[in-house]
Amino acid sequence: MPDPSQTDIDKFVKFCAQQPKNALDPEDLRNKWKPGYYKHTVTKGESIGYIARREAKSGKTPVGFDWKMLCRFNFGVDYPPYVNWSLMKDFGFDENLNMTKDKKNYSLKGREEILIPYKEGAAKPGSVAPKAVNAINVRKVRPVTCQGPSLMTFGIKSEFKVTGYSVAQKTVTDETRNNVHWWVKNITKGGDGKDSGQNGESVKLEYPDGGADASVGDVLRAFPYLEDKAKINDLVYVEYRIIKVKLIEDTARHEIDDKKILPDDNVNKIHNPAAIVVGGRNKEEGAIFRLTKVEPDSRAEAARKFPWEAIAHNDEGFQWKVNNVQGEAQFVRTAGRPNNTGSDCIVSGKKPGYVKIEGWTQYA
Repeated sequence: MPDPSQTDIDKFVKFCAQQPKNALDPEDLRNKWKPGYYKHTVTKGESIGYIARREAKSGKTPVGFDWKMLCRFNFGVDYPPYVNWSLMKDFGFDENLNMTKDKKNYSLKGREEILIPYKEGAAKPGSVAPKAVNAINVRKVRPVTCQGPSLMTFGIKSEFKVTGYSVAQKTVTDETRNNVHWWVKNITKGGDGKDSGQNGESVKLEYPDGGADASVGDVLRAFPYLEDKAKINDLVYVEYRIIKVKLIEDTARHEIDDKKILPDDNVNKIHNPAAIVVGGRNKEEGAIFRLTKVEPDSRAEAARKFPWEAIAHNDEGFQWKVNNVQGEAQFVRTAGRPNNTGSDCIVSGKKPGYVKIEGWTQYA
């Protein structure tokens, strides 16, 4: 039998030992960051997330500063496996000191130096603050945080939105919000990128199947900016990958309840689908999730042949819940109430991204 601890180490190293993909050049990025940066020496027990949260409260970091911005600034990436690999390269690896308890992430052992960006306009150590004068301090407005989907599929519009600026939200004018531009780069294909053709704090982007801008598997980044494209902040972007959702015809697993599923059929013909349609407002458009196994069998024969009938479709003792992870979903309402009890539930998407569907019973 293999040593369990060595097995954990092997799995950890295999998972993390990947060259970062689509990485920025962190040194080049720091050279472009005019406000400069300061060093933080890690204390044993601190994590990247903890450091980011604490420094964000200090008032010295950019508006919207978080662990992703910290990782991009230090390593050029924010995807956890690649961050782990970057930490291993920069600070070394000791299996007794550098693994979290769950054996899934790199743990800082202490004395490492992490670089923290100053916010715009911050005084650097040793500088002398100007004398107070009777003048108005006009700060440059620029987007500093944004959000959007991590996956996009052809023919479906997804929303991208600026969520923070370098000044207080209440001081940002409607004119500024409407004048946000979005520059899109296809990281996989390369090139300088192009303007999305849409302006606004919130835009909806879409890619046609077979178009020149994106193919299945491509990784793209959308950068929000104001006025000058040359002043795009390389720290602020949404990264997403192009996927294609398609039904495969004439396979046994699509023959449900003696009905053959065709490519143009509604998603609700497939029980427990891998995708939920955004905007489905009724039971013909929503996604159906069905209980498929009951233990112990309360109606053995029925549960074996038709497991969803072991609990009635309207049994309030079995309740469904939606946990919104990156996306957002809700239960479709019929007859004035949500379809979230009994053997089946009907779910509609509200925002692209992952959600988790759970079934709960008062009996167990």
